[in-house]
Amino acid sequence: MVNKKLLFSLVFSFVSLISTAWINISIARAYLRADGKTRALFGLTELITYGFKYWVVIPGMIALILSLSSRRRSLFRSFCIAFAIVSIILVFVRLWKLLV
Repeated sequence: MVNKKLLFSLVFSFVSLISTAWINISIARAYLRADGKTRALFGLTELITYGFKYWVVIPGMIALILSLSSRRRSLFRSFCIAFAIVSIILVFVRLWKLLV
């Protein structure tokens, strides 16, 4: 039987990853619609308009805490910990640049 903490951890990691992907796609679309001057200062525009993207790290942190607090050591626990760490890191990586 799988630990409920690990399942919730996996759900929170998925929420973080899906939110991050959605926000990065939105940022890439905004960048493609921008003209030359706006593109030059797009880092500032990104911070002001999409500054809420850093709040997406909260579900990733919850996932990491849940997976670390699980008592049973297993391969699934290690997977959940790694998945939570990846979901936290990807919030701070500018993935939208790969979409442009």
